[in-house]
Amino acid sequence: MRIQKVQKKYGKYTALHELSLDIMPGSHLLILGPNGAGKTTLIKSMMGILNFSGRITIGGIDVKKDPRGAKSIMGY
Repeated sequence: MRIQKVQKKYGKYTALHELSLDIMPGSHLLILGPNGAGKTTLIKSMMGILNFSGRITIGGIDVKKDPRGAKSIMGY
């Protein structure tokens, strides 16, 4: 999975600011943080449920272009 400069704002509130991660195939990702840290926003973005700026690919599949394909290879 590759997350590149992902940003998500809710009005003036920035939930994700230029988040970038590379996660190797077969890895597990644990997301921890306080309320309002952007955990749910990140997961919803990875599943293609939310509009965001930046790019997320899972197994080479662009989440914005093919959210069903991305979800089919991701456990959530």
